[in-house]
Amino acid sequence: MRHSLLLIILFSAIIGSTSNASIKIFFGTGLGSSSSSNESTQTEGPLVQVYRLEALQHSKLSVGTEHIRSLALSPMSTAVALTGIYFNYYFSTAPTPYYSAEEQPVQQIVQRNFGIYLGTGLGLAQSSRLPDSSGKSSNAAGIYLSPKVGSDYQLSKSIGVRGELLTGMLVMGQGSIQVMGLIGSVYWIF
Repeated sequence: MRHSLLLIILFSAIIGSTSNASIKIFFGTGLGSSSSSNESTQTEGPLVQVYRLEALQHSKLSVGTEHIRSLALSPMSTAVALTGIYFNYYFSTAPTPYYSAEEQPVQQIVQRNFGIYLGTGLGLAQSSRLPDSSGKSSNAAGIYLSPKVGSDYQLSKSIGVRGELLTGMLVMGQGSIQVMGLIGSVYWIF
């Protein structure tokens, strides 16, 4: 619940500071690994989930909120979570929605190419696992930093895809959290 409230507050601040911004909603998953350590170390994988809301601030800059979670399949568990804001810098420009020739606004330039970006996220991270058999805890919490590189491609007027390599690590706080993932996402733009 605290993470949901944080996401709403952060995204409201981002949207309030934009004018004429396109909003993207992301859902993605990919191969990855997460670990947390304090008195003991535990790992979780083989998947990582990503949920994002993003607003284009400029033709080369997007700002958004992210929620990254680990995902173990056996036993089913999702104990590591990272929630915060992120910034992506596009090397050329961010991909724009695809328009047919008749729908193309005359005042808008449309790029039909991959939008390659470099980004970073910053926020709160926590792990919530039960203690091991000897009673030692691997729970950790603190502030994370999440460098990432990826590419967006607009498939239609409102749907696009993103491929991304991300890593997240605890930089301040109790214990240690590390997340690494190769993520594939689908996004809706409006």
